Amino acid sequence: MSKVNFIELFGSLNLVDIPHYDATPHQIIIALTPPTVTELRDARSYCIQQYSGTRIPFQLTVDTGAFEAGEALELEAIIQAGFGPDSNKERVKIPLMLNHATARVEQNITVSGSSTSATQPPASTVFTEIHGDISIPQIDDLEGHQLIISLNEVGLNDDLQPFFNRISETSYQVRTLKAPFSLRYDNNVLTSGRSYDLLFILRAPSGKFVAGRNLRNIDLAELTEAQQVTLGRPR
Repeated sequence: MSKVNFIELFGSLNLVDIPHYDATPHQIIIALTPPTVTELRDARSYCIQQYSGTRIPFQLTVDTGAFEAGEALELEAIIQAGFGPDSNKERVKIPLMLNHATARVEQNITVSGSSTSATQPPASTVFTEIHGDISIPQIDDLEGHQLIISLNEVGLNDDLQPFFNRISETSYQVRTLKAPFSLRYDNNVLTSGRSYDLLFILRAPSGKFVAGRNLRNIDLAELTEAQQVTLGRPR
């Protein structure tokens, strides 16, 4: 079988007996990592999504140049509420091996809690996908570079200071100058009348941002076709 350049790792995260947390935002993190990696920034691929239901679709893009065929990997799901050291509420890890010949891999995940509350979130809500291709400026060695795409709600707070609310984010280690992306968001977590930015960043292993683009004040209803995005160098 021939090698593919990218793998779509997709499925649903099912929440069972997970309580309604007072702290906000409620979000899930799904990350594909080697067992020895503990930092999200070093994941082979991850997504972060705010959620409002108990069934959450996800998709990770995995560059086959970022891992060895048959390498031991882990797919981890984390439920978060709020921010800070106590934000992680539930988590589960699944061992996973990927080859370099299968373009689409389905893996569903269940996270179970111990809630006995009669009030449960809806089983599923409407998710929308933004997808397309990203062109990266010439970089001789892309090893360890992380491509990050995020959808952010922007506005002013009561003190008229700007604020940013991350609705969804996806990221993966990239090895080619032409890369696909897929970002999903829960329509129920959007706020009517707010503005939204779509941010693209290429981060070097040093942590420095070496390329990017920010699409400001986008109309989400118009992003139904595949997007073609070209990153620029920082000024």
